[in-house]
Amino acid sequence: VMAHLGIEPGRPVGEAMDMLLEHRIDHGPYDEAEAFALLDAWWERRSK
Repeated sequence: VMAHLGIEPGRPVGEAMDMLLEHRIDHGPYDEAEAFALLDAWWERRSK
C-alpha cells in the first residue's frame, strides 16, 4: 500500500488496508491488479 501510493506509515495506510479487507469480505478474493485499481480509485476519492 505504501509503495504503491507513495506514502509514509500513518492513518491513510490503515484506512487503505481496511478498505481492501472490506472489499475482500464483501466480494471475495481479488488479484494484485484489482487491488491496485481499488487503491487508486480509493486514493483519488480520498484526495478530493
